[in-house]
Amino acid sequence: MDDTASGTDRLFAGEVADEDGEGSLQLRIVAPRREKLTPEQRAFNRLTRQIETLQARIRDDTARLDGLLQAYAVKMPGLLQDVAHGKLALAKALGASMKALKFGKRQAEHIRDAIFVLCDEAFSTVVPDEPTQAFFREWSNRDYKEELRSQQQEMREELSDMVREQWGMDIDFTQMGDTPEEVAAFAGRLREQFGEFPPEPEVRRGGRRKSKKQLERERREREQEEQQVKSVRGLYLSLAKALHPDTETDPTKKAQKEVLMRRVTAAYASKDLASLLRLELEWIVQARHNLASRSQEKLRVYIASLREQVAELEREHLSLIHHPRYEPIRDLAHMNDAQARKELAARERVILEMQREMADLAAACEDRGRKAEVATFAEDYVASSRAFDAFDLGDILVRFM
Repeated sequence: MDDTASGTDRLFAGEVADEDGEGSLQLRIVAPRREKLTPEQRAFNRLTRQIETLQARIRDDTARLDGLLQAYAVKMPGLLQDVAHGKLALAKALGASMKALKFGKRQAEHIRDAIFVLCDEAFSTVVPDEPTQAFFREWSNRDYKEELRSQQQEMREELSDMVREQWGMDIDFTQMGDTPEEVAAFAGRLREQFGEFPPEPEVRRGGRRKSKKQLERERREREQEEQQVKSVRGLYLSLAKALHPDTETDPTKKAQKEVLMRRVTAAYASKDLASLLRLELEWIVQARHNLASRSQEKLRVYIASLREQVAELEREHLSLIHHPRYEPIRDLAHMNDAQARKELAARERVILEMQREMADLAAACEDRGRKAEVATFAEDYVASSRAFDAFDLGDILVRFM
C-alpha cells in the first residue's frame, strides 16, 4: 500500500470501489493516527457528503422523470390530440343539432355555451384551421385570434400581480410582446430598470442608518465572498497549469490530461468547488504524490463555498419537478415508477373510452329521440367547466351513454 492510502499523513480518503467495481475518489479529510479532526475538517466532510448525496438524488430523480416522460410520450400526446379533435367534432355536432332541432331558449343557451367551452379546451391542444375558426366565431361571437390574445393578456396580468405580491417588484408583463425580438427587448429593459437602483449599504429598512457592527459584519461577508471567488479561481488556475495537455509529450498522458482539463473547465464554469477538489485529488493520486494538509483558513473558505453549493443543489432538487419539461407528468411525480406507469395505462384506457362516448354523443345530436339527452349533457358540461379536468368529461359522458 502506497503513502496515499496509508492513513498516516493524508488529507483525503483515497480510492474506493463503487457499485460498478470501478474506482472512485471520496472527498474526505482523514486525520493522522492518534489525532482528531478539527471542527473545520468535520464540517468539510459533512458538506462534501451532502453534495454527493444531493448530486446522486438529482441524477436518480432526473433519470426517473425522464423515463416516465418517455413512457408518457409513447401514446398520451397522440391520444390527447385525438381528444381535442373529438371535442371539436362534438362541438360541431351540437351546432348542427341547434339548426336541425328545436330547443328551448334555456337549452339553446346551454348548448351554445357548451360549444364555446369544448372549442376553447380543444384549442389548448390543437391549432384550429380556418373553417374551425369560422365555426367558433359563428357560435361564440368571438374571434379565435382575438380570444387567444385576450387569454395571453390575462395570463400576463396575473403574472404581474404574482411578482408584485411575492417579490414587491412592479413589472408590467403585458408590455412584453409576442415575437422573440420583442421578448428580448423587454428583457433588456428589465435589466436596465432594475440595474438603476443604487446600493444602500448604510441604510436599513425604516430609513435608519446601519450600526457600525452591522457594517463591519457586511464588510467581513464581502471579504469572505471575494476570498471564495479567489479560492475557486486559484484552484482552477493551479489545475489548469498542471493539467495543460501542451506540457505533456507522452501521448497516453496527454490524452488523460485532455480529459481531466475538460472536466476542470466545466467544473469551474459552474463554480463547482467540490468537483474541482475531487479533480485535484484524482490528479494527485494518479501522480502518486502525498497531499499536504490545507490550512484552517483555507478550509473555512472552502466550507463557505461548499455551503453555497449545498444550498444551490437543494434548490435545484426541489425545483426539478417544476421544470416545464416535466409538466405533463407532474401529477405522477410523487408515485413510484410502477404506480406511475399503472396510472398512465389507466388514463390511456379512460381516454379511449371517452373518445367512443364523445363519438356516440355526436351521433345523438342527429337523433330527435335523444334531444333531451343532448340538452342535459350541455347543461352539466357547462356547469362543470370551471373545475374542468381532462377526465371529468368521461364522468359526464358516462351518465348519458
